[in-house]
Amino acid sequence: MDKLEEKLNHYLDAEQTDLALEIDGAWGMGKTYTLKKYFEKRKKERLVYISVNGVQDSKVDDLFYEAAIAALPKNTKGIKTKTLNMARYFNRFNLSIKGFSIDVPLSFIANQAQEQLKDRDLVYLVDDLERIADEKALAKVFGFISSILQETYGARVIILVNEKEFNEGKLSYFANNREKIINHIIRFDINKNLVLESLTSKLDNYAINQTENLSSLVDDTLIARNDNLNLRSIKVLIEYLNEIKEEVISLELEDMKNENIRKQFWIDLVNSLYKIVTTFRKGNVVPQEISKEVDIPLEGAKEQLIKYVISGDSFSIKNLITQYAKNHQLLEKNPAIETLMNFREKTENELQNAQKELANESELKFEDVREIINLLSVISFLHEQNLWLISDEEYAKLLNSMYTCLSNYQLDDFDDYLSIPEGFRPQMYGHRVKEKVEEVITKIKENDSKNLRVIEEIKNGNYRDAGWYVLKDQGKSESVFSRLMSVLTEKHKNSIEVRNILRYMVGNFDNFNQSQKNCFKTSLEEIKNSNSNDYDKILLFNISEQLASITESNQGVDINNI
Repeated sequence: MDKLEEKLNHYLDAEQTDLALEIDGAWGMGKTYTLKKYFEKRKKERLVYISVNGVQDSKVDDLFYEAAIAALPKNTKGIKTKTLNMARYFNRFNLSIKGFSIDVPLSFIANQAQEQLKDRDLVYLVDDLERIADEKALAKVFGFISSILQETYGARVIILVNEKEFNEGKLSYFANNREKIINHIIRFDINKNLVLESLTSKLDNYAINQTENLSSLVDDTLIARNDNLNLRSIKVLIEYLNEIKEEVISLELEDMKNENIRKQFWIDLVNSLYKIVTTFRKGNVVPQEISKEVDIPLEGAKEQLIKYVISGDSFSIKNLITQYAKNHQLLEKNPAIETLMNFREKTENELQNAQKELANESELKFEDVREIINLLSVISFLHEQNLWLISDEEYAKLLNSMYTCLSNYQLDDFDDYLSIPEGFRPQMYGHRVKEKVEEVITKIKENDSKNLRVIEEIKNGNYRDAGWYVLKDQGKSESVFSRLMSVLTEKHKNSIEVRNILRYMVGNFDNFNQSQKNCFKTSLEEIKNSNSNDYDKILLFNISEQLASITESNQGVDINNI
């Protein structure tokens, strides 16, 4: 039995009720958690828990009476059952009874239960005394404890406090009046590791690999590396992780069967959630402000996780993991990008080599728009902070290459970016990146309008009239190419439109990049080998001829043969 438990037992088991017991300790040490667990294990008393955090003096009586009434057993005698049950109902939803069609004050209900409230099985745990509104409210709490709980009810009272956090006025009152209600003081000092072990035990049933589970991962990733962990924040974190863990187990996602992805995902999620939880618990409740303050590994999911923590908004775990797996694979294939994204952990030499490698990459590949914008913001930041270690020419070349990649996406691909409030985008990505990205979006909108007209002309066979060689340049547009390909492969197709598109695309074959050439050729082969009745025999015959010509010369062929 530890000293705290021994002292608590001595206080509670004494035949003569004494003054209150004070337990003093720093925030985040687990005072509340430890006391609640103690009473759950002891099972002799009914705990009346009261937090006075922010409470004004006018609310003190009702706060104590509500908690006391709610703690009475359902079969309490000597008080009208209906009235008591209504009191419990409203208390359970944390609402004031006075505002809900009950025409008697709580003090009157408490008066009806005087004898029941004198029950020695009721123990009052008063928490957050240093957080009470002001000195006036503190005096009211002291008065209530003294005159009602101690003198009238003969109750045992335990007060949890962090004396170091009292402001000057409240500390002066507390120090001068403490002896009137408190007779014992315990300085809270527990085995933090035992509390942490108890908290993380919920995560034991999820294996990360053959030798590690989620509980041990949390310990290695977070607990072992931080000396000043807040136990309240850890408790909240574990609750979130347990909820997410249960959903991950039920989903049985293929991506999570990869041990490397599974382990890194949980490491990043643990660190991301803990940073958000601790920031939120400091009193920061504005999502944009939290986002600005925290830098987390799961940057792409930052907004979702913040809303999940502060307001309980649900989000798609499946989508989060799917996107994470794609990013993980991208970084595995592109170590230079991984180095830049995690530049704080890298040496100057590693950073310089990564910048050179990326600048000299002939064909950059990304999974989506978000990856490009995130990397652009990192590159821009490095340049602004004089951490760009290669030439300005190479810097400009890399930016130009990345903005070219960005311009090849369609407008719909920017939905996530455009969903961010406009005034908040510079805070996330920097003013320069925000301006350039939106220049690209504006150009895509303009090109979309032009491309739609071009596509309609091609489908209708009017591209000759519009100027064949001018339209050839459109073959380089990923937007036009992908939309034309979708018409070729869609289920309900117009045979005339297909012929016109084939004429155009075969004639523009030389203008396609290698990826487009491969895609087009593969689609023609699939059409040729298809048993579908969507294509007439003449068209299929001509497709076979064109495929033979493309294979033989790997060049554009005469469109008049189709």
